[in-house]
Order: sequence, then structure tokens, then C-alpha cells
Amino acid sequence: MNEVINVHVGQAGNQIGETCWELFNLEHNINNEEFVCNGENNQDYHLRTFYSESQSHKFTPRALFVDTDAINNAFPFVHQLHINGSQPAHTFEAGHESKIMEQVVESVRKQAEDCQSLQGFMIYRSISGGTGSGLGSAILEYISEQFVNKSKIEIIVRDQLDDGEQAINNTVLAAHSMLQHSDCSFMINNAYLRDICAQINAYPSFYNVNTIISQMVSSLTLSMRVDGYMFTSLSNIIELLVPSPRLLFPCLSIAPFTPFQSPQQITDLVLKQAHILSTYQQNSTYQQNTSKLLSACFLYRGHFIPKEISQNLCLRIKQTVRFADGCCSKFSINSKAANVSKSVFMAEKSVLFAHNSTDFTFWNKIIDKYEGKQNWNDDETEAIMDLKELEKDCAEMEKEIEPAGDMNDN
Repeated sequence: MNEVINVHVGQAGNQIGETCWELFNLEHNINNEEFVCNGENNQDYHLRTFYSESQSHKFTPRALFVDTDAINNAFPFVHQLHINGSQPAHTFEAGHESKIMEQVVESVRKQAEDCQSLQGFMIYRSISGGTGSGLGSAILEYISEQFVNKSKIEIIVRDQLDDGEQAINNTVLAAHSMLQHSDCSFMINNAYLRDICAQINAYPSFYNVNTIISQMVSSLTLSMRVDGYMFTSLSNIIELLVPSPRLLFPCLSIAPFTPFQSPQQITDLVLKQAHILSTYQQNSTYQQNTSKLLSACFLYRGHFIPKEISQNLCLRIKQTVRFADGCCSKFSINSKAANVSKSVFMAEKSVLFAHNSTDFTFWNKIIDKYEGKQNWNDDETEAIMDLKELEKDCAEMEKEIEPAGDMNDN
């Protein structure tokens, strides 16, 4: 087996972790209280990728919940996986120098030793707060240095750019760390998630927003946890979505959504595709009129006919998206249906769109806001220079590539 250790950092990372593991348990038919796997799933080889099994056949998440402040988690089973301090960190520096880092190092080491063949880590955090940006970066740096050949993928929640100077400072310094140490960092815009809630008449609570993220993560990792054909490992995700080591900020979109109060199964593939291709542009990581897709993967979940997907997908892509020449484009089907969550309903048939592009809009705005600041320290200067180098990389790549007329063959 190729195990994955999940590290949830800060308030956002811990809340995402709660909804993710709630959904994983539901998908694998694992009891939330006793953590016993009901039915035949306990014989599934893939189950051990995200769970460790005790001698009494109880399954514990391969996860660590970390915060500089107290952790309030609804799941009693994860208390032994908690590491928390007593004072929140509001700045990158405070989080990065947190005293609980020693405990984190020891816990990560123990979980790694419990693995037979560790493939890598997934880190969940926000980069606008001090804990997620600072402590999250310290954990990423430690993993990068101590587990050199292991994959490192991040699920990053980012806020709007008008959240204040400190949030921008934290974001810039976290970005510098990601460029140096991460293999792939999925950027998810909070505003995009709130828009989805508005579209389906769901209140944009933290739980509802995090439930959407958990559905994205579930679809992204499904082929690691059950038998599948694409994204079967962390390295496979990196290979397909990161065309250059520095262009490591792909994004995720998922569809369709319907209100939980009136769940319905949407089976029309063309309508699904139209929905997802119209909503993913709100993610602000791909600007249709100016950017070109460098990589794109469509992961279909549920019972689909491959021929229908191929025909409809090619037609819709030609009408909507500009691909770069040589773009890696794939689609895959996993027959395991999505599970119904408590507040935001995902139809049993769904599509996850994972893609990377030449768009640099978000980081350009960060640089513009930061350049008006006075008295940069050395770390901030180095971080901005790193982002400007990334900006040049994107610009050079955009000059070299031409839009492709057709979607690449699978």
C-alpha cells in the first residue's frame, strides 16, 4: 500500500478536515464513533491508504490536526491526533516560530514510521491567517527537508485581497514557501465557494463551504481510496497537472450542485458540462479570454458511458476553452457514486475539473498591493522577488505556446 498522511493546519484546515473525514467515513462505511468498518470494505486494500488499522480492526485516519489555538472538533476519535497551543498566531512570523512545532515533528515522524510505503503528504490550510501561513509553511518546510522523495500536495483556501495588510503579508510569505517546497498547491477561492452556496440557495456557513471543499478532495483522491484509473497516487496528480515545477497552482471546480432540501439526480452530461465550464471561471485562476490551459483533467463520478463523455466533452471544449499547444488533457470515470452530505447535496453523478493555466491574475494583484508598502524586511523582499520570477515564467510560457484547435487524445 502507498499511504498518505493528511495534515490539517489552523482553524480553516481543521474545519476542512472535519468535513473531509466525515465524508470519507461515509464513503467507506466506517462508523464515526467506534471507527469500525461495517460490511466488506474492511478487506479493501486501498482503504489503508488514508486509514491505519489497529489489531482490533479499528480504522484511524492517517491525519494530524494542528492549531496554535484550542481545537474544537466534533469528532471524539481524532483527539489523539490533536496538537494545539493556547494562543492564536495572527502573523506569519508568530505561526512559523510556534513552540508546538516540536510536537508536530514528533507526531509526523511517528505516523510516517507506521507506514509501510509512504507516498507523501496532503496539507490543508488557509494562507491569509498566521497559523495556516506561518505554521503551515514551517510544517511544509520540515516535510520537504526530511522526506525528500515524498510528494507534497496542498489544499489552499485563499480569501479576497481586501482582507487587510496582514492577510496580504501572510499570503506573500506563504507563497514564497510554497514555491520553494510544495509540489502542487490547489488554490480555492472562498468567494467562489460562497457563490456556489448562493446558486443553490444554501446559507454560506463555514460548514457548507467546507462541505464543498470536501467533495472536491473526495473526488480528487477517490482513485487512491478505491480502485480507479486516474489520480491513483499523489505523484500522478503532480505529473498530470504541474507542467513546470514553479507552475504549481492548479485549481478545482466541481458540478453539479442542487439544494439538499430537494435532491435530484442530474444525468444530462451536456448540461453538467455546461454548468461546470461556466462556474469554474468564477474561481479566478483561469481567465477564459486571456489565459490558456496548460493541463486539464475531468474526473467523472458515477455511472457514465465513456463514448458519450468523449463526444460531448470534445464538443464543449472546442466551444469554450483555449488550450495551449501540447496541453495534457484527460478524462476518467469512477463508478463509485457521490454520497449525500448533510447540508450541500452533490448529485450521484458529478464531474471534478482540475486544471492549470497561464493566468497570473491573483498573484499580480498581490504584487501590486505589496509594492506600495514601505520598509520591507528581508523575507518579504525575497518573497516578492520569487513571485516576480514566477510572473516572468508564466509570461515566457505564454509567448512560447499557441492555442490548440482540438482537445488532445486521451
